[in-house]
Amino acid sequence: EFLISHDKIALLVHQLLVVEAWTEKVFPLFGDAAMLQAMTNMHAYLAHYFEATLVNLLEIAFFHQDACEAAGDDALLELTDYCNRKLVYLNTAARDDAEQLGRERSAKELVDQTPVEEFADKQRDIRFGTACCALAVLRYLTDYINQVPLCVMARLLDTHDTQMLLVPLLEERPWVRRRKVLGSVKPVTEVFADGRWSEQAREDRLQLTKCDGQVWLAVNNLTVDPKCRAKYRYDDHRKGVMERLKRHFNDVLFDQLPVLKDLQRVLDEISLS
Repeated sequence: EFLISHDKIALLVHQLLVVEAWTEKVFPLFGDAAMLQAMTNMHAYLAHYFEATLVNLLEIAFFHQDACEAAGDDALLELTDYCNRKLVYLNTAARDDAEQLGRERSAKELVDQTPVEEFADKQRDIRFGTACCALAVLRYLTDYINQVPLCVMARLLDTHDTQMLLVPLLEERPWVRRRKVLGSVKPVTEVFADGRWSEQAREDRLQLTKCDGQVWLAVNNLTVDPKCRAKYRYDDHRKGVMERLKRHFNDVLFDQLPVLKDLQRVLDEISLS
């Protein structure tokens, strides 16, 4: 309510774009010699962490529809673009970042690690967590697809073709990794949730993770909604991609997300159209 009453949602989005531009355009200009200085290293880390903080704050705020509507047309469009850039990252470099973060290091490797290498690990961790938060923000935007300006729907469906970015994530699942532990024969399965990696118990393997749920709900919102269906044109390629969702449908999935039964029905209608 404070953010809405003081008109700060758009400011948060603006600050998010500024710090993203800094990390993408300015930070790469820093040389290794600069990063060896403790003060520069700390300031660079705080800038990256600031982006993660802003996305997390927007995720909390956008849980409420009023915050989404208070952002304004321009801020929502920019935020939509930002979230889709994070979807591209999740589909490309996220898997490598997760594996690098999960690589078990010996005591000697940790001692010999340079400040530049240590910062690279922190950067991977923040980048991955930020993308997962952006995924949640995107899902909230799809929840309110009929309340936000029509330009947001057009940006999601036409400009970015967001559904085609979401479906591969359900197959790759970069937020789930297998990590080898020193002294153990079998690798352990870990899941990224609530900003950290934690081991997944064997009996929970069929349970949806939070990121899985966000992707499924976003796909459901963009596919089942009548206005989205009227606006989105399914060619042969798009139909083929959406057909890949059917292999995931089962009673276990429907027990966890009953709303997906509507998605199954709509996909059947699309395949017959």
